[in-house]
Amino acid sequence: MPEADNGQPVQQPLVYQFQDDAKTYNIEDQFMFGDSMMLAPVVKEGQTSREVYLPAGETWVDYWTGKEFAGNQTISVKADLGTLPIFVKNNSIIPRQEVEQYTDEKKLENLILDTYLTGKASYSFYEDDAKTLDYKQGEYNVTEFHVEKKGNHIEFEQDKKNQKYASDIKSYTLKLHNAEEPNKVQAANNKYAKAGSAEELNKQERGYYFDSGEKVLYVKIPVNENHKVKIQ
Repeated sequence: MPEADNGQPVQQPLVYQFQDDAKTYNIEDQFMFGDSMMLAPVVKEGQTSREVYLPAGETWVDYWTGKEFAGNQTISVKADLGTLPIFVKNNSIIPRQEVEQYTDEKKLENLILDTYLTGKASYSFYEDDAKTLDYKQGEYNVTEFHVEKKGNHIEFEQDKKNQKYASDIKSYTLKLHNAEEPNKVQAANNKYAKAGSAEELNKQERGYYFDSGEKVLYVKIPVNENHKVKIQ
């Protein structure tokens, strides 16, 4: 939802989310970006590493390497002025789009859902025209995404709430980190075919591709998929 509606800033000091962790009270060189991402910028010229405190109560994933760390500890990470250390809470979904050379270079037709999962994760995705005040008349979309591990499979489900904005989004790409190659991916009677590459998957309406080197599973899901997608 817009900040004007919920009053929550996008950029937050750590204590905003971790009020029970006294070690976050005086940290001024790290901050949360949204609910799930923690950024630890390098601000000193010539610096090649820095200490990063990982708040208690969460498992943290290095965005660049995929390595997991328990909270309530300080670690040293390699960094310089051109590298931004980023850590993600486990059990999070982070929506994003393909890299653009400039703003509004291309329409957002495929929404990527970067997902870090050991149990279950949810995200409420808000969309409007970002130019007018039409959202005040209800012209916006809210779609809730849910991903959950259930026994030997993972389920993806979308729940369309308010849908009064004419979105360009045609598909979602569920990007599961630290994943295993599935035996099958299916939504009711719709079987998702295995693609030979990420590029091939991009050309398909639905399907999946497993990057064995990175241990990342990509599942492309049509925006009008009304059934749970089961990954087994």
